[in-house]
Amino acid sequence: MGESLPRRRLRRLGRALLAGEDVTTTIDAIVQGVGYRWRMREADNTLVCVPAGWYSDGVVDPARVDPAEAIEIACAPSATGYDAVAAANAEVAAAVSAAYGPVHGENAAAVARFMSAHLRRPIATMTAADRAGFEEFYRRNVWPSDDARAVCDASVRVTLQLARSTES
Repeated sequence: MGESLPRRRLRRLGRALLAGEDVTTTIDAIVQGVGYRWRMREADNTLVCVPAGWYSDGVVDPARVDPAEAIEIACAPSATGYDAVAAANAEVAAAVSAAYGPVHGENAAAVARFMSAHLRRPIATMTAADRAGFEEFYRRNVWPSDDARAVCDASVRVTLQLARSTES
């Protein structure tokens, strides 16, 4: 059964899902059509597909599990695209600094680092879930000035607006 899953198409859909697109219905239709269920393993951005028969009352029954039947499809963007994404995100941060000043630029640079290093996606694709992740990243990893900390939310907004307005 699992061999009939269109892995390339599911990889593209998984990447679209990670980019914030609403493609769950499409993935459901494909996977359920061959008797499987799926979930996105967020730790490594892998689409995990397992036979629906593994479940009993909505919970996986260990007695039914055969690891050979599980299908894992890596959906994380490859590292080869990192340089281009990082450069584009750095340009957005520099543009924010030029347009709104160094305090907003400091926060825009943090957004650029987060989107580049953690998600490997352009700033313009930031979703609400990504923003929540950024807030945790900011709290733990950024040592902002007091001025930058005070305007962080506004900085994220102007960074997103600028990134989305220049997106081609």
